[in-house]
Amino acid sequence: MRPSVIVCSIAFLLAIAFTGSYGAINPILNYQGSLTDSSGVPYSDGTHQLIFSIYADSVAGAALWSETLDLVSEHGLIHAYLGQTQPFPTDLFESYPLYLGIACDSKPEFKPRLLVAASVYTFLARNSQNLGGFPADHFADTSKIATAVTDHNTDQTAHHPMQIDAAEIVSGVFDPDRVPPLVIDSSDIINGSIAARNLADSIVTGSKLAAGAVQQEHLAASSVTGEKVVDGSLTGDDLADSTVTGSKIAANAIQQNHLADSAVTSSKIATGAIHSEHLSVSALSGANIEDGTVTGVDLADSTVTGSKIAPGSIQSEHLSVSAFSGANIEDGSITTADLADSTVTGDKIAEGQIQAAHLAANSVDGSKVVDESITGAKIDDGSIGSNDIGGGVIVASHLADRTVNGAKVALNTLTGLNIQDGSLSTGDLGPSSVGTVQIMDNSVTTDDIEDNTITATDCEDEPGLAYTNASILSSVGTTITNWMSLTFSAPASGYIVVFFTCIANIANNEIAQTSISTSPSTFGIYGEARLVSSAASTGANMTISISDVIPVAGAGDVDIYANVRATAASAGPVDFYQGHLQAIFIRTAY
Repeated sequence: MRPSVIVCSIAFLLAIAFTGSYGAINPILNYQGSLTDSSGVPYSDGTHQLIFSIYADSVAGAALWSETLDLVSEHGLIHAYLGQTQPFPTDLFESYPLYLGIACDSKPEFKPRLLVAASVYTFLARNSQNLGGFPADHFADTSKIATAVTDHNTDQTAHHPMQIDAAEIVSGVFDPDRVPPLVIDSSDIINGSIAARNLADSIVTGSKLAAGAVQQEHLAASSVTGEKVVDGSLTGDDLADSTVTGSKIAANAIQQNHLADSAVTSSKIATGAIHSEHLSVSALSGANIEDGTVTGVDLADSTVTGSKIAPGSIQSEHLSVSAFSGANIEDGSITTADLADSTVTGDKIAEGQIQAAHLAANSVDGSKVVDESITGAKIDDGSIGSNDIGGGVIVASHLADRTVNGAKVALNTLTGLNIQDGSLSTGDLGPSSVGTVQIMDNSVTTDDIEDNTITATDCEDEPGLAYTNASILSSVGTTITNWMSLTFSAPASGYIVVFFTCIANIANNEIAQTSISTSPSTFGIYGEARLVSSAASTGANMTISISDVIPVAGAGDVDIYANVRATAASAGPVDFYQGHLQAIFIRTAY
């Protein structure tokens, strides 16, 4: 916001007792101004608080005098009497120049400060008494002033306009013609200071507008009608995309010359709108006809000749019933591919014409062979396989002695029902031919196992025994602490039997606990040692031994932890010594 000073005039209300006392003077400064923002818009009507200050410098220095006034603005105009509530110091105007600073509504002081005109120095009564040191003929008398006013010789370029208050006219009637006309040209107007509110309606005519001065933002919506646009002056560049719709185009207005090449696509043509008269001679080629769309009704009679038919393009569906006779078929030209399935019946085959070469492999089954007509001479040696022999038809009489060996017996084809009880001996069994699957559960006893035949290799998958130990773990508190651990790689389901023993060094009222767990931070089965306060000894080493059985559901790694702690009721932390963790795996599944 900036202040726009309209009038700054200074009037003096003097109450002087001509006693030579300078202190009796009581000056008041009359000030008028306009408050507008940086765009020239006046402040809103209402009360505004303004602070007026007088300085000896135009930009810096402390205020020599200051006064705060609440002023009412109307259209941004304000009026104030300075010095009325806060009198000016008696020696304020003895120095020159002085500057007036103004601040509004707690905002920073306006810039620049205003120069206080020299006329205020008439406040100095001392100077008014001695005529400022000048002789009397230095000043104009009443006749000279009358001449100046009558002849319109008043200087119109004076820094401040002359103001004549009605109270100054002591007699007669004031004649306005005696005041020279006020002439304001463009040099007297601050650029950009004339706002819309300063102009009368319809005062701006076309001749006042510079060429090209009216831009789009100056036009109100819908202010330009058709009559304002010069006929034929609009070009395609003036139209926004998609502005011209079908409703804007007169009927039959679009001619051939309006269409760009290839502008009319198939989507623009109504169904059935193209007729023969629209097509030029030879306008269509095969490329323009959709495959399969030409039907018989589209062809004139006898239009299709042999040269128009592609080789192999005539199919059975193109031929009418009985269209061809034997005379139309070249002898020997019909092949198997020309015959439909099941076309050739027995009536069509001459006797004795079917030879072995005509029969496909496996085409003759038992139903085609006369019963008992096949003899051994008809069967090729070695051609009968197991699939050719019916179930249960081979009996002992068909087999020569010792003709069946292991190679003749298919895997997994013999069951106990096929073997005579007690007929198998060790000599009948091949090496490693009997596995655990073939042995009945719980049927093998010590007597069935040959002495010294079980080696370490036979037990390599069994984890057996695991063991670890630790020497000392000091100052164990109430938090569960893992001391030792083991990992078993179990090959199958079973149980792990775990033993944990150690020595706890405890004092009176201390309690130590040990546990076996599958987690390093939990307690499972636990043991405890404590020493009560009434014990004769003030400390002791006590052995804690516990055991647990951990079930194993299947093959996999099992972690076992030996955990220790002091209980919450213990008088202090405890020490653990000589820790031993042992585990034995017992397998239950094989």
